[in-house]
Amino acid sequence: MIEALPTPALLESAGLSLRAALTADLAEIRRLRHDAWRAAGGRAPEPAPVDAGALVAGRFFLAEIEGEPVGCAGWMPTAEIDDAPVDRPNAARADAAQSIEAGQMVAEAGVPVCLLGPHVHPLFIRNGIGAALLEHIEADLRAAGLVTAQALVGVGSEGFLIARGWRSRGAQFSTAGGRLVFLGMAVERRLGAVMHRAA
Repeated sequence: MIEALPTPALLESAGLSLRAALTADLAEIRRLRHDAWRAAGGRAPEPAPVDAGALVAGRFFLAEIEGEPVGCAGWMPTAEIDDAPVDRPNAARADAAQSIEAGQMVAEAGVPVCLLGPHVHPLFIRNGIGAALLEHIEADLRAAGLVTAQALVGVGSEGFLIARGWRSRGAQFSTAGGRLVFLGMAVERRLGAVMHRAA
């Protein structure tokens, strides 16, 4: 359990490690995502639970310092989102809300995926942990054969992504029940050369 603010010296000496999350990590992942959401003011929809399939497939990652989870992030094909568990039974829970939280992405090759996070423990923000997780995910997307990604993200996430090489494409809207609904801020990232996973 994290109870005190880390000092820069502690972070530098402890080192940051990233690893694939396991199903045994689900409780920690839920706690991290909830704490990050609450620290951000709780204005956006609270993150829906992570589907265990993303963990089993090795597409969700934990950032740790001295074995303590301090951040998490991952990705999954959008086809799997409809099967993900929901902790808020609500008819209005929706593709639009899911897109704002997760960042719906479409690869140039036509393979849709969702970015889940990054979420960083509030005591560890602004220490490069979110950036390290994003870089790790981008490398994993390249290894999966994706070349270009487009995402819908919340207003608060747009600046974070733009500062790390994503390009803004403006606000995106849709209609629901005859009303205009803000879906999120569209951003795009060319992932570069495709690298394939080792067999």
